[in-house]
Formats: sequence, structure tokens, C-alpha cells
Amino acid sequence: MIQCLQRMRAKKGFTVVELIVVVAVIGVLIAIIVPNLSNDNAKKDANSMGATDFYSAVQYSFSKYSKYEAPLSLDIKSDASSLEYIDYFPSTNGNYPVNQVTYIEMKTDKDGTIEYLHLAKTLEELLADTSLTYTNTFAEILADDIASVFNNRTGAYYFAYVYFEDASAALTSTTNTVRVTVAHCTTEDLPVCTTWDSDYINNNLLFSDYGKLSGGVVCGTCSDAKGTTGAYLGDIGTYFLNKGDAV
Repeated sequence: MIQCLQRMRAKKGFTVVELIVVVAVIGVLIAIIVPNLSNDNAKKDANSMGATDFYSAVQYSFSKYSKYEAPLSLDIKSDASSLEYIDYFPSTNGNYPVNQVTYIEMKTDKDGTIEYLHLAKTLEELLADTSLTYTNTFAEILADDIASVFNNRTGAYYFAYVYFEDASAALTSTTNTVRVTVAHCTTEDLPVCTTWDSDYINNNLLFSDYGKLSGGVVCGTCSDAKGTTGAYLGDIGTYFLNKGDAV
């Protein structure tokens, strides 16, 4: 009995000071974690709105130019680099993408003014472009047109994947065959593509969280999938702009 009492006396609980320290540490952790989570959620919401605005603006512009914009063709005929992305069919007075896929990157300043717009045939080419100017004359014209309907006033980076079903049908088609498959918005630039391999893709372009890339960039998304699962909406395990594959 005496030995039992002695063992009970040997067992000590937390002192008041220790409890205060533990509570303080927990409080500090909460103070750090909660604002970060709230900040990420706010970024996701803001970037999703930006992606939606950009999606609509790019779709409007390409739909417009795929029909009856003869002045566009006159402006770009002297710019060979522009003709790599847009063709002109005089008989229908329309302009159509040359490539099945066109990638777009646009940067705006904090007032929403467009600083530059890049066009590329591959995602690798787009992410390797570090120039602070327009890709070509068509990019300048496209930026002006997007600016006329673009409502997002946030300094950010915008990306779009434009898909053209069949250039050979452009002359006879009576419907618009150009569509924006997906658009993204981030407030942080994606890392420059120096080594394009599976490690680069998985370490930077894979969605590891809804609206967050594996590299930590918060990325808002708007897609023609309109909420269906597994298609470009930032779902875990999917890739930013589909890694450059046609869809």
C-alpha cells in the first residue's frame, strides 16, 4: 500500500506554466495556419473569376476573327510570324487558326492594363518565352480586342488553350469551329521551362490540390467542361493546360 502511494505521488501532471506554454504554441500555430488557408481560398476565388473573364474574352475574340474580320488579315499579311497562327480565306472573308492548338499567355499590371501577350504552338514554347513584349502583330491585335471586353482589373498571368477542330473545313463551315478549351489565372508566374521532362511537368504543372499546382502556385480555372469531373478544372491529378496534348 505504501509503495502504491509512493508511485502515485511520483506521477506529476503538467504545471500551470507548462499548460500556458502549450496553449501559447497552439495559438501561434493557429494564427499562422488559418490566415494562410484563408489567403489561399481568397486567391483561388479571385483567380477563378479572372480565368472566367479571360476565357470569355479569348473565346469572343477568336469567334469574331474566325468569321468576318478582313482588316485583321490586312494587318498581319506583312508579318510572317503572325501568319503562323492565323490564315485568311478571301472567299469567305474570314480568319482561321492555322494550328489545331494555340496557346496564349497574357500578363496584366495591377491596374489591369495588358503588358504583353504571347502566342505559341506548344506549352513548352510558351513557358520558355521570357520576353516582355508581344509575340507578333496578331498578338497585339488580339490583346487590343481582349482588352475591350476584359473586365478583370488584377495584376496577374493568364493562360488559354485554343482548339481548332479542322482547318480544312473552314471554307465550308457555317458554324464556329474555334473554341477555348480551358483558361487559367494566377497571380504568380509559372517557372520558366528550362528542362521539359516528366519531372518538370509533375513538379510544376500537376494539380496537387483543387486550384493549386504542385509547385505551390494558386491557379484559378475556367473550362468548357462546365463543372464535369476530370476535365481541366484543377482536379487533383490533372495537368495544367493538359500538358500540351490536343483534346
